[in-house]
Order: sequence, then C-alpha cells, then structure tokens
Amino acid sequence: MLPTHALRRIVVSGVCLATLLMSAHPAAAAPLEPPVARGSELVNLATELVGSPYRFGGTSPSGFDCSGFVMFVYSQFGISLPHTEAGQLASGPAVSADDLQPGDIVVFANTYQAGLSHSGIYVGDGRFVHAGNERSGVLVSSLWDGYWGQHFVGASRALA
Repeated sequence: MLPTHALRRIVVSGVCLATLLMSAHPAAAAPLEPPVARGSELVNLATELVGSPYRFGGTSPSGFDCSGFVMFVYSQFGISLPHTEAGQLASGPAVSADDLQPGDIVVFANTYQAGLSHSGIYVGDGRFVHAGNERSGVLVSSLWDGYWGQHFVGASRALA
C-alpha cells in the first residue's frame, strides 16, 4: 500500500493532467466561426463602406487609402493588420487565384508606383472592394478586368 502523501500526489497529478488535457482538447474550446462565414460578414461590412471618400494615409470612414481600408475592416473583426500591402499579403496563408473566398485580401503591384501598391478585399464572383482613388473613393471593381487583372500579384487569407 502507498503512503498517504504519495497517494495524494498521484491523485493531484491526475487531476492536473486531466484539467490540462480537457483545456487543450479542441472540443473543450469555444467553437470558432468558420472562415467562410466570417468572410461573408467581413464582406458585408466592407461593402457597406462603398462610397466612403479616399484619403491618402486614411484609416477611417472619413477617408481611406487602400491598405487603410483593408486594415480598418479587419480591425472590426479583432484582426490587426499592418498598413502596407506587403504586410497584408503576408498576414495569412497565401491563396491562389483559383481558391479565392470572400474576405480574402487581394494585392496588386505597379499601379500608382512600382512594386506592391494596392490592396482590397475579395467579395466573390470575381469582384473586390477597395479604396480606389480620390475620384472614386471606396468601390467594387472586377478583379479580372483589363487593368486590375494584369496588376494582380497574390492573395492571403488573414481569417484562417
């Protein structure tokens, strides 16, 4: 027979181990919303902002630049993104053009300057929402039209 203090240690160790295993088990965690559902919610918010003005360096509905727009929309879902196209492209797993889902970040190069220079949020059906320029503000555009299609460089899934 084990001494009482040894038995107590075994029981306490077992309880601690059981607690750790239960808290680490995925079923014990609060269920997360699937990325697709969150992507649709993110797109709904982003498209509600269509018509907001463009402002270079802007990060709020009073005026957005392209990466500031993406950064703001994602922040409303508790996701912090950098205010750069390169940082946003690196913010999640890379996504191929064939696998785009609503809410994915799309990035373009050589638009108003050389290198990565524009970002937006994929809406679905070959369209994306973005802060275009001073004339258009936030709008929805075709991803594969003559202009944007030839400047598309990649996408990331920051909701993954």
